[in-house]
Amino acid sequence: MALARSIWERGAPPVGTPAEVYARSRGISMTLPPTVRFVMTPRWRDSETGEVGRDHPAMVCALVDAPGRVVGVQCIFLQDGGRRKYERLREDGSKAKAKLTFGVIVGSAFRIGPPSDHIVICEGPEDGLTLRQQLPDTTVWVACGTALMSRVSLPSSIHRVTLAGDNGSAGLAAVDQATAAYLDAGIAVNAIFPDDGFKDWNDQLRGVRG
Repeated sequence: MALARSIWERGAPPVGTPAEVYARSRGISMTLPPTVRFVMTPRWRDSETGEVGRDHPAMVCALVDAPGRVVGVQCIFLQDGGRRKYERLREDGSKAKAKLTFGVIVGSAFRIGPPSDHIVICEGPEDGLTLRQQLPDTTVWVACGTALMSRVSLPSSIHRVTLAGDNGSAGLAAVDQATAAYLDAGIAVNAIFPDDGFKDWNDQLRGVRG
């Protein structure tokens, strides 16, 4: 949590930075929320020795717990001035992750919009920004993980949740699991999905069929 907070505190407003360039490249034209910043931070850290790699540019999203405290961050690492996500092939041929999350992940969420008794919960930051842009009067919380959609800790002020799932078996399973979890907690639930042919909400925004 201390590392996550230090990353967040070193961040700057996204206007005019690669974070804004990245958002625009994903079809996000709205003003980015205060829960988004731009930061230069290492991708690699050795927890035993304290060694760190070189800084990389990243869009950083604050992960907030139920009482409203920043307890984690998700960094979307960028290249080409923010025009695309970080890409690198490891020696074994696998791709290095463009998104890395630090701090408390389970239960926290990237929040977009003011407090509300009805929120939309989705999987990824790009989808969250897309949904907020398309539904400007709706508050969106991003679980930052498909399997985490059912595990967001909600304050007692929230009475209704809309689950904005991805298409495909993993997205359907995540929505089913989250529906059961929130209904058990006494919260009203409904679900929405992108149109057929689109993997997620941001792909639908950009017209990218997968």
